[in-house]
Amino acid sequence: HLPPPPPPTPQPRTMDTTYEEENFWDRKIKPLSPGNGNWKKTLEHLFLNIYNYVKDERELRELFGWKIFGRIETIRLIDKGNTYQVLTTFKKSLGEKTYYEQSPLPLPIRKRSSKHRSTKRIRIPPDTDEEKPIRQTHSLKRSDSYEEKSIRYTDSLKSPVRQEEFQYQEEEQRTPKIYTEETEEQGTLVSFPHFNVDQDCENLRKSMKDVGTDEDMLINILGNRSNDQRLKIRDKYKIKFGRDLESDIKSESSGNFRKILKNLLYSSIEYDCYELQRAIKGFGTNEEVLIEILTSRSNKRLRAINDQYSKLFNQSLEKDIVNDISGHLKKLLVVLVQGQRPESNKINENEVKNDAKQLYEAGIKKWGT
Repeated sequence: HLPPPPPPTPQPRTMDTTYEEENFWDRKIKPLSPGNGNWKKTLEHLFLNIYNYVKDERELRELFGWKIFGRIETIRLIDKGNTYQVLTTFKKSLGEKTYYEQSPLPLPIRKRSSKHRSTKRIRIPPDTDEEKPIRQTHSLKRSDSYEEKSIRYTDSLKSPVRQEEFQYQEEEQRTPKIYTEETEEQGTLVSFPHFNVDQDCENLRKSMKDVGTDEDMLINILGNRSNDQRLKIRDKYKIKFGRDLESDIKSESSGNFRKILKNLLYSSIEYDCYELQRAIKGFGTNEEVLIEILTSRSNKRLRAINDQYSKLFNQSLEKDIVNDISGHLKKLLVVLVQGQRPESNKINENEVKNDAKQLYEAGIKKWGT
């Protein structure tokens, strides 16, 4: 008999060190991007935030799911004070048809271009296959003619039915406000294309130097320059002639005409400061002016007003309010002038209902406020 074979030598055990690579979209979002010039990490932070935001919004999720995006044309980063705004423009795919879009209604005839007006565009995600009502979307771009829009519309829908009033109500009820985009309004005094600060200063000095005042020249110059251009004229006038333009206008004009010309020489922040000071130091207190300015300005603007007010009048705005106002209005205005109000667009519906209930119980429901 042959001897039994020797037992097999045990193989050394090896630990399986392979692991599944972490999915990028499963990473946790950090509260802030790293900064310090690390633009790649910053982009990762932006992508993860966009993904998680869209993932939790059903309508926005459907909107992105149905659209076909091409390559990026432009990206703009805008500093909004306490927030950043990223505006990205994508190309549409070649020959893409928007099946859920009806031709826009004719816009009313206006004297000025539509780019200077405040226009709303409401985006609405498409419905499921079970229900596809006709939708109406107003577009800011008017490149296509009405005939081309009509052909595209009739190709996509066999039997179009105009239900304008119903569609407007449906859009208001079903479209969240966070998907509403608005264009920025612009002032009517735009920049003068052939601006020459030296020539304007010469003409202003000439209009007030001789006997009498050339009021038409004052109107033609100060009434046709933007705010930045008028401030340059004001500063250059003092350097060129050693005289204060505001003082010269004050001595050569009168009445409301003088008030308008003086106000045109102020920046927007300076104008707010003078209006606030006039409302406080005048005969009595103009509470409506204080409320209008302090409740409608951003935190960044209010902080700039506080700094400029102290430089102009050697007194803090808060101190003037405390010395001149009393009661609950004083407390409210002091809080507003700090410039610390939350400026987020997020709305907590529970807090809104709770605040409305407290206001009702403290006001209408209660005998005396």
